[in-house]
Amino acid sequence: MRAWHLWDFSPNLFTISLNDEFIDCLKNKLNKTSFYKLGKNINLNYVCIHQAFNRNRFPLYIILKICNFLKINYKRLEENVISFTCYNGKNRVTLPVLPIIESNELYELIGHLLGDGYLSKKLGQMSNYTNTSKELIGRFIFLINTVFGKVHVGVYHDKRFNADTIGIPKALEFILFEMFPELKEGKMPQNLLGSHLQFASSFISAFADDESCVTTSAIVLTSINRLLLLDIKKLLLSRLGFSEDTVTEVKAKKNLFILSIKGKGLKKFSEAVGFVHPQKREDLLFEIERKNANNKPKSAGQIKAKITQQLNLPKTSKELSIVLKIQRQNISKHLRELNSKGYVGIHSISKYKVPKWIKLKEFIPLTDNYKNNILNLLLTKRDLRTKQISDYLVLSTDETLRYLHQLRISDKVFYKVIGKTYYWALK
Repeated sequence: MRAWHLWDFSPNLFTISLNDEFIDCLKNKLNKTSFYKLGKNINLNYVCIHQAFNRNRFPLYIILKICNFLKINYKRLEENVISFTCYNGKNRVTLPVLPIIESNELYELIGHLLGDGYLSKKLGQMSNYTNTSKELIGRFIFLINTVFGKVHVGVYHDKRFNADTIGIPKALEFILFEMFPELKEGKMPQNLLGSHLQFASSFISAFADDESCVTTSAIVLTSINRLLLLDIKKLLLSRLGFSEDTVTEVKAKKNLFILSIKGKGLKKFSEAVGFVHPQKREDLLFEIERKNANNKPKSAGQIKAKITQQLNLPKTSKELSIVLKIQRQNISKHLRELNSKGYVGIHSISKYKVPKWIKLKEFIPLTDNYKNNILNLLLTKRDLRTKQISDYLVLSTDETLRYLHQLRISDKVFYKVIGKTYYWALK
């Protein structure tokens, strides 16, 4: 694993503070050498040296020259640093972690910065990280403190978007740019393509926490940065062992680019990468369980019957989806149809405007064979409208039409159109 020491960074960028014992050690080694003579020897203005000692604010280039003159090992200097900031910076990093070690937390932090974060290359602008998830905001602060040391960061709440924004000290931004110059261009650290597998996993996990959604068939990563998604695809295929058929090509969609992980890739992602975001983690586990469930109701009638059985107590469509292992969209569609026929009703609505449903009466499907039900109905009544048939079956009009057209193709029923209305009958 790589390590970045204090002297690996540009000496003009940082100002450090030292513990009192080490400052006394420096003064003792200087003995009778005045700051004026010291300045002459190391080619610096003695006033700058005096101010550095007096304020305990040493520009890195000054303290390195002093250490060279006094033959003090740089590692000993690094061990005695109690805080640092960028030159003329306000926010200091106290109890710094030096050297900075390559770690899972470091690449997780970078993944967030390339996701919902913003790294500014201008002195007048502050880098930041914004998210609506309290868990991810807390995690981001933990990552900064783990990688760099104790850092005071301001957290600002935006009521318009119900999101929190963390301001990032300039010193950390300069350090990251020097550690990974490609970050200035919004690119992934290229060393990830040949580094430890867990580093790649941590990076992708953080980016996906910010810039992905879990659908019924895939994990969809989005970004305005096409090259970043291409690099992530390389990591998934070459480092994490995803198969080609589970990772799609990077495609353009409006002003964004998307990369999807599908099929068996969902379970692979859960095992090799995973989410920290609690809702996305829950959604992914649900989709994996849903795809593997063996006892799911299959026909529309069975689904409606199962829904009403579950609604002795109020439940949301999401809660029903989790219990029955059926896509939420399908649950919502059946609830609307049951509601229109008086089988279920809205019990209450949460503060997030999500309805909870309750059973009004039991639904008993006619049979699982809707085609036979249609034929039996048309035996007793002729010239029925599509709506009349769908009402009898408690199906949507679209589903009813699909069954009717299958029967028409098999030459069992026919229709006539009067105005814009279809009338059906047996042949």
